[in-house]
Amino acid sequence: MHSIIDQRSLLASLASGAPSPQRNPRRRLAVYLPALVGGGAERVAAVLASNLSEAGHDVTLVTDFDAPHNEKFVDAGVDRVTLAGAHGRDVLRLAGFIKEAQPEIVLAIGAATNIKLVLAHMLARLTSRVRTRLVLSYHGSSDCGTGRLGWSGYPLAALLTRYAHRTVCVSDELVDHLVRKWKADRRQVVRIYNPIATDRAKPVAAAEALAVRPPIILTLGRLCAQKDYPTLIRAFAMLRRADARLAICGEGPDRPGLELLARQLGVADRIDWCGYIHEPWSAYETARCFVSSSRSESFGNVVVEALASGLPVVATACGGPSEILGGGRYGRLVPIGDAEALSLAIAETLDQPGDPAPRMARAREFSAPRITNRYIAMFEEVLSS
Repeated sequence: MHSIIDQRSLLASLASGAPSPQRNPRRRLAVYLPALVGGGAERVAAVLASNLSEAGHDVTLVTDFDAPHNEKFVDAGVDRVTLAGAHGRDVLRLAGFIKEAQPEIVLAIGAATNIKLVLAHMLARLTSRVRTRLVLSYHGSSDCGTGRLGWSGYPLAALLTRYAHRTVCVSDELVDHLVRKWKADRRQVVRIYNPIATDRAKPVAAAEALAVRPPIILTLGRLCAQKDYPTLIRAFAMLRRADARLAICGEGPDRPGLELLARQLGVADRIDWCGYIHEPWSAYETARCFVSSSRSESFGNVVVEALASGLPVVATACGGPSEILGGGRYGRLVPIGDAEALSLAIAETLDQPGDPAPRMARAREFSAPRITNRYIAMFEEVLSS
């Protein structure tokens, strides 16, 4: 009788995306990233560390230096270690952490961090008996790498993925990019989508409530070339409705040029520059639709956040957004850099925002507990091999 109840509980938890009640051993885990600066990968690290801790594991979040932007996503039960903030000293101190703490697994977040973790692990093994296993991860393509060290993580992918026990890519497109272009070891590479804190969403009540919202078009992201905001601003200028507004949440080096373009196109007075926001959910509460105009996007956390909020999404057909939107089943996809197609899709979406329910159901497939279970299963596979 008890076995039947346990099986029913397990099935129910899997259906809901909650951590399963199976008796996984309590593990000593560490998540390593440069810092909790404002960014999607950094938020992923914070959310994942917190959910691993909530699942009953001993988790340490290791950073090179302190930053406040994503601190709110870190659970109080997660231990913290700060290294040095300079690459050489980071590697030395990380090696010391591995030798002293002996975590069973360390997960690196990002290409530059992959290199530093592998070097630290090698150094620790030279001077101590180390059982720690490494899991690396890539959160963007080589076209979007930042800094010399970060870009180097791609030419070194063939070596790094053979040294590590597993390497995570956050979309199928990124797996293909790493394997085909950079000769990563396909046997060691797995695709696990990003965990999103969808439980924090404030979803719209119903289709009727969404349809009567002001025609606000929302986008979130760093103001940089990858996000292709010039195409979005041009598409906005083509809209044949003077009541529409564009809300841009984010900061970055391209802002002066984007503001100039808005003035040249005569739409500056209808664009709201909201700056970087630490907690994104409130931004989705007032918009009628969400737009992602990126030229390259290996995942797209904001696309899932918009779906979780019930918003219709218009996105360029690149990598992660295409996969999240099911090839167009859960939102509109347009060609990259095509302002006219983007404008038409936005106009149609404003006129018919549709039913939020299927979008919210899709977003739950990327919920933090569900994706954390994928990581836990992968960790157990690594430790048992």
